[in-house]
Amino acid sequence: METHPDYKLIFLNMNRAEEILRFLVNDKSLVKGHNDWGYYIQVPFDEINMIGLIDKGDRYELSLYYGDTQSQSRAFYNINPKIERLSKDWLVHPNFHFSSSFGKGLIWFKSDVNAQEYINFWKKNGELLHQYSIADAKLLIDRFTANGIIQLNENKRSELNNAIFSKNYSVLNISAGLGVIYKIPKSQIENDSLSELKDLLVSKISEGLSVINENGNEFLIDGDPIGF
Repeated sequence: METHPDYKLIFLNMNRAEEILRFLVNDKSLVKGHNDWGYYIQVPFDEINMIGLIDKGDRYELSLYYGDTQSQSRAFYNINPKIERLSKDWLVHPNFHFSSSFGKGLIWFKSDVNAQEYINFWKKNGELLHQYSIADAKLLIDRFTANGIIQLNENKRSELNNAIFSKNYSVLNISAGLGVIYKIPKSQIENDSLSELKDLLVSKISEGLSVINENGNEFLIDGDPIGF
């Protein structure tokens, strides 16, 4: 199939991740830049609003971070997420963090429990997903540490003090995030054709969204991109 000449000109100077993501979607304005991620697709779901294709040096990561804000966390655990629908080539990990009242992420934690145990905890304790005073957040940190939801060592305590307790924050939001990651070798991203990558990524995005009973048909494209 011959590619539209305007399409070739538009992509000459594009970042590779941006180029690929624009090839996947029916509305090119959905592909946006991000200071940390590089490029992502803005998606229309309550549980997640970005799907990234992130350059990690030796690989790219198709990244779905569910529950990345407090409101997204509530929506995510309310719909009974199904990570068992994912094939074994996905990495699924807890991504708990505290955010400011404006939604800015402040500090992230690793977890001592696996992804399914983490999901089960939040399905049973969804009422905890709200805003806290700093004093109440300190008590909550102790509870989450005891339950294995977060890992807290001396380095993390120091980070907590520097990022939050030594600042003037009066309240904190809880984001009980979950990372769903598919790793792709950099050589594959750089050398495969856009059509080959589209087949892979559309399939994997649909699989990743099956966790929340979605498939991405609203924004993923069926044919060659037009309408730049």
